Amino acid sequence: MAKDFVVIGLGTFGYEVAKQLFKQGHNVMAIDKNAITIHNIQDYVTIAINTDISDTAVIDELELYNYNKIILGLGSNLEALILTIAYLKNKGAKYIISKANTELQKQVLLKIGADEVILPEKEVAFKLAEKLNNPNFLDKFVLDNNILLMNVKVPPKFDNKTLQELDLRNKYNITVLIRKHEGKSVVINNAKFILNEGDEIFVAGEEKDINKLFN
Repeated sequence: MAKDFVVIGLGTFGYEVAKQLFKQGHNVMAIDKNAITIHNIQDYVTIAINTDISDTAVIDELELYNYNKIILGLGSNLEALILTIAYLKNKGAKYIISKANTELQKQVLLKIGADEVILPEKEVAFKLAEKLNNPNFLDKFVLDNNILLMNVKVPPKFDNKTLQELDLRNKYNITVLIRKHEGKSVVINNAKFILNEGDEIFVAGEEKDINKLFN
């Protein structure tokens, strides 16, 4: 179901978020005070507006607080970010996601009303370090506490073996959910499924168990 998003501040972070949300079928309003940036993104979002939301009258005129989620990419101007979040929350904004540049900024923004704060550089650096440490790890998603959904490459020791032979669920408490082979993804629904070295698989389990098996 399509949702309504507004992305304010179109640096690298905001620009890409706005484009991807629109590509996924959502309604996206993109706002930036740089006219060139707005011109460049106008074909990749629902509507692009060249304005400065530091003027609260603009927020009221556009009724930004009525959107499902508001994404703020104004990390370089902390004062403007704080005032904008405070005003939007006071107006009843449902959910605000903000970019921050430092951990201190993150804590401040959470305290004044942001529902979620992202440190893009920190997250990218963390993923890169993990990838360099273990090339088999492609991506991971935290589901709850230490339970992960991890995208990994099938190691040589698993090549041409069935899930029944590997018995990962009983030996390691890990469940293989999906295999991606030659660009095609298949849901794994039986133990006779054969894995091949180099394929991608999505596995679910505790982080310590996944690390132990694939490191």
